[in-house]
Amino acid sequence: MHRHSLTHATTLTRRLLLLLAALAVVTAACGDSDDDGSDTASASASASASAPAESTTAPETTAAPETTAAPETTAAPETTAAPETTAAPETTAPATNTVVDVGIANGATLITNFASFSPGFTEAATGDGPITLFLPSDDALFAAQDTEFGAALQADFELLDQVLLYHAAVGAALDAEGVIAAGEIETLLGEPVTVTVEGDAVVLNGGQATVAVADLVADNGITHVIDGVLVPPSRAAEFGL
Repeated sequence: MHRHSLTHATTLTRRLLLLLAALAVVTAACGDSDDDGSDTASASASASASAPAESTTAPETTAAPETTAAPETTAAPETTAAPETTAAPETTAPATNTVVDVGIANGATLITNFASFSPGFTEAATGDGPITLFLPSDDALFAAQDTEFGAALQADFELLDQVLLYHAAVGAALDAEGVIAAGEIETLLGEPVTVTVEGDAVVLNGGQATVAVADLVADNGITHVIDGVLVPPSRAAEFGL
């Protein structure tokens, strides 16, 4: 009886030891499983951390601001037309071939040496005209130098002015026929020259001079070259003429 009890106790002890061993194995297995899960979770976390972050969606582009339309340009004010200019009155061109010029071309050149002493004569002889001019030839002036009258002309500028004015008549351009028909011609001096016909000669002041070259037509009148110097009636007595 006692031996049987020991045997039964031994058997129970062995079973208990086997059960404990089995529990130890199971426990170890569970520990390994939990470690594997932790390792897997850690690996997943590490993978997630090392993986590049997903690209962030590009920000929406802001629409360009609408451009403001350029302001409408104001039309330039209409320009006022310039007032019409009034045409300048036509001026008569000065004579380019004067009564003095045609006289110079026909043997009366010395008169220009004296004309500057008589502004009135120069203005009339070079102006628009019409004018009739009795112009002493160079020979007539040379001949007058040897007379008392000629000597006075060179010394008395007032007399020279009067003599020059006495050789010009303004207001008409008279040819030889006009001179003869007039019989008496009023001069710039205000004293007349008398005209007569003796044969073929046209005589002035009773013989002081005759017309040597008649009807020299210029732009501003007519010139008659004469063979003497005319003496104004108001001064003739001084020289016995």
